[in-house]
Parts: sequence; structure tokens; C-alpha cells
Amino acid sequence: LRMRSDRLRSLGEMAAGIAHELNQPLVGVRGFAELILHSMDNGLEISKDVIRSNTSTIVEQADRMVHIINHVRLFARDADSIETSIVDLNDVVTSGTSMLMAQFNSHGLLLEIDLSPHELPVKVNPYSVEEVIFNLLSNARHSLGKKKETAGDEYRPCVRVITRKIAANGRDVVTLKIADNGTGIPGHAAEKIFDPFFTTKPVGKGTGLGLSICYGIIEKMGGNLSVDSVVGQGTTFTISIPLKAGRMEIVK
Repeated sequence: LRMRSDRLRSLGEMAAGIAHELNQPLVGVRGFAELILHSMDNGLEISKDVIRSNTSTIVEQADRMVHIINHVRLFARDADSIETSIVDLNDVVTSGTSMLMAQFNSHGLLLEIDLSPHELPVKVNPYSVEEVIFNLLSNARHSLGKKKETAGDEYRPCVRVITRKIAANGRDVVTLKIADNGTGIPGHAAEKIFDPFFTTKPVGKGTGLGLSICYGIIEKMGGNLSVDSVVGQGTTFTISIPLKAGRMEIVK
């Protein structure tokens, strides 16, 4: 029940981003439809080419909204699935951060995405990796907000999401780093950060399961999740997953 509650919280984190992502194409659909109706109601001539262009745009934007809705549905349904496929980690990160970008912006927080210029094939459940990204970004946002309260006007709260391919222990590994310049984690807490039910948040603000779930997800995929933190300077979570050769699937 607590794991399901944590997943529902992740969906809640997506809500503002979903609203933003749907609002943009809706504005376009309404605008083009109103233009056609206005021309017809006022007896204005409108060519078939213009009608075709406008309606084509409406269809494109409707398809974009369907894609967003389907992605959220798949996330809610398949995040705990054991099925994996070979996907480009860059695509997973793009999908996982797009729904949170608006929320970061609304809080005056900077979310920088620095993707590898090369494809990064990994064999994972993409929706499970997105769940990890949501959890880590949620924690980073909390840390930035807490530091922002006392840091002063010169403080520039920022989270960087970085993907790269590196060589480690004689094999190629894909890394995903989520680095913030927030409050940092004290040493005694960092040692327990992945323990179930351990949380540094106030009572009622966290289940204490988020990071332990993230650790378990990455471990099941043959990867590793580690943390490096300095109090007052920030925290970096690093996900390492073996590079996988094979035909990649597109993240829906």
C-alpha cells in the first residue's frame, strides 16, 4: 500500500506538467478552429488550402495530446512491470523530465538537461526508470526550496540532469546523474538514505520509501544507484546501467 501511495505521489508530481503540456496544444486547436468559424460566420472567403492547413494542425495537436495522455496511462500501469526492452536512455530522460519542467519553472527553480550526443541503449523498463527520475527530482526540488528560504537573492537554485557513456571495470556503462545545489545530506543521514521508511522530511511529508524503491528498481535492472553529498553545497545521485547492444524501441 505504501509503494502504491508513493507511485500515486509521483503521478501527483506530474499533474502540473500534464496540465502545461496539454494546455499548449489545446490553445492551438481552439485558435485554428475559431479562425475557421469566424471566417464562415462573417462570410469571409477561406481557401481549401488554408482549411486543409489549419485542420492538419488541429489533427497534429490532437495527436500530441493523445500521446501525452497515453504516456501517463502507461506510466501508471507499467511502472512496476518486470518487462524490459532496449531503449535510448536519452529518450527516457526526455520523457521523464518533460512533465516536471513546468513545475520547476513555476517555483523559480532551474532544471537543466544535458544529454549525451550519442545514443545510450540500455535494457530497462522505461517507466520504472521514469519513476526513479521523478523521485530523485522531487527530492532535489524539496532541497532547493528549503535552501531558497534562507540563502538570499544571490542563490540560483538549479538541478542538472546529465547522461553519458563511460568505461568502468572493463565494460561500457551508461550513467545518469541528477545533481542539485541544495542543502545537501548530513553524513549520518546519507548512510541510511536507501533504507526503507527512513526520511529526513517532516512527518506526513514523505513515506520514506522513495529512495529505497529507486534503489531496488535500478538494482533489478543490473545497475547501481549511489549518492554523493556535501552539506550546504548539494547532492548528486548517480545511476549506472550496463550499455546494451541490440535494436532499440522508441519510448512511447
